[in-house]
Amino acid sequence: MSTKNSDMDILRDFSMNNFDCDLIEKSKKKSRLSNRERKSKQLAKQIFNIVSTTLNSVGDERLDEIELISCEAVAGSSNFMLIFSYLRANPKSNYEDTLKALKSSKNYFRAEISKSINRKKTPEISFVLLHPGEEALL
Repeated sequence: MSTKNSDMDILRDFSMNNFDCDLIEKSKKKSRLSNRERKSKQLAKQIFNIVSTTLNSVGDERLDEIELISCEAVAGSSNFMLIFSYLRANPKSNYEDTLKALKSSKNYFRAEISKSINRKKTPEISFVLLHPGEEALL
């Protein structure tokens, strides 16, 4: 009788250990996801700082009236959306011209990002320009 109990105990302990291993694996997966999110947020912060400091050095007058308000990861850590807004409600340049100036300076911003971060591949960036007087819902 004691042999049966010991076999049952061994079986119970074995199943409990497998259950514990499953929990450990699940928690590791969760920590990996949060680690990716953390790295993505860190890269977004770096890109925000780089673009906001180089915005005025582009040399295009149409970009003097806007500011970078947010940088968000879009799909993983290789695509980022940069959200710009106007400094004043009545800008001198119109919306389409300012958006064209942003798009034409994309390579300049990517080159500056590439110089400042240590990654094999420079992240892709896209622009969102809010209309004058419009506020972002972040």
